[in-house]
Amino acid sequence: MHTDGQGNQFTFHGVFHAARSNDFIAQTFEFEGAPDVVSIATLRLEALPAGRTRLVIHSTYPSQQARDAMIAAGMSTGVTQGYERLDAVLTAL
Repeated sequence: MHTDGQGNQFTFHGVFHAARSNDFIAQTFEFEGAPDVVSIATLRLEALPAGRTRLVIHSTYPSQQARDAMIAAGMSTGVTQGYERLDAVLTAL
């Protein structure tokens, strides 16, 4: 569960279906705010120069309407904030 600055709570569910270390993840993703909409996401890690890594995510939704509902719920903002926090943690290491 995630909580925003105003105290709103957002709950998510999912299952990891495949995971290869330093390479690939396949998972399902469901947001309680959009019940019965399950997306499938693949995540690939690509090595970059200077010890850096690129994360490439591809999400597939059951319909364009389902995708648009996730965006309208603020998913892109939440994802961006999550990765900014991860960047801060990794930088601190």
